[in-house]
Amino acid sequence: MKQIGWWFLQLGAAFFVILLFCGNAAQPGVWNAGGGGFNLLFPEDSSAYRKIQMQREAITIQLYPGFAVVRGTYQMYNTTADSISIRVGYPVEGIYDSDQGMERNEITFDGLYRLKVLQDGRPRPVIAEPVRSPQPQAQTFDNDNWYIWESVFPPRAVTEISVYFMVNTNDAKITAGYASDAHNAFIYILESGRIWQQPIEKADFKIQLMDGLELEDIYGISRSIDFAAVPADALLFGSKKNFSPLPSDNLLINYGERVGSFDFAALVAESETYFAAVDELSSRRIAEQQLIPYEEADPYRVRQISIVQWFWMGLLIGLPALVVVLIILGRYFRRRSRR
Repeated sequence: MKQIGWWFLQLGAAFFVILLFCGNAAQPGVWNAGGGGFNLLFPEDSSAYRKIQMQREAITIQLYPGFAVVRGTYQMYNTTADSISIRVGYPVEGIYDSDQGMERNEITFDGLYRLKVLQDGRPRPVIAEPVRSPQPQAQTFDNDNWYIWESVFPPRAVTEISVYFMVNTNDAKITAGYASDAHNAFIYILESGRIWQQPIEKADFKIQLMDGLELEDIYGISRSIDFAAVPADALLFGSKKNFSPLPSDNLLINYGERVGSFDFAALVAESETYFAAVDELSSRRIAEQQLIPYEEADPYRVRQISIVQWFWMGLLIGLPALVVVLIILGRYFRRRSRR
């Protein structure tokens, strides 16, 4: 009876050791995704946040191998009888984390993305500078540099702001346990819109795959937006109405494959050409009869584990187990030889 108890004790210890070695599986999520969002900066401007309503936003995204081009157009209504002036911006560099249940999204902002801003059709001067807010709650990504411009919203009027930028999507990784995929990934941070007066009355989203990419090259996309497709144009269209955005509303897309020898700086040098193309898509009307239903796949889904990943996972689990079994057998035979 004592010998049986001893064996159970040894096996329990073995399983405990194995679990210790197996506890390093990566948190499921998307890492190093290119992304963007319309952000306010300064708490000292907070008195204006709820006085301006983002009545409508139109987000147009063109996905290329390794990068994305984005145009966001926002119709902002000043609900007060006074003119309001606030500073607005995007981070030059930094990392934004957004947890959605068990998944985590890490969005990397790359300083090369050639931000361009228009207000009511007129270019706005954009400066890159470090932000040193006297209030500790400033949303400054640990006070990294920001692209900043000042916006003035006339009383009882709608102001249209258009923002253009390019982001590197080539360094992303989708993880789940011990498995990972190196797709391109893009995240648009819709949740930042909740700082304005709510609700957002309407938001439209156009997503087009470019340079030979097809809809079949989308491995996953957020299910918070009901998309329909125009397959001939590799185009998705979706909308939301009367909503107050939450982290679960953020738009996540993973697509294509990682591009080798990728020179993002050379592509950014042609930004105006890419901006003209996204302008054309933004102004394009999509007839309802062109659209067909589109079934979204889980953007956090990882494909089958590769042979290399199976090999390393086998080593991670097998070696500790083998060591423990050898120790148990060694002790058993030593005890047996003494009898």
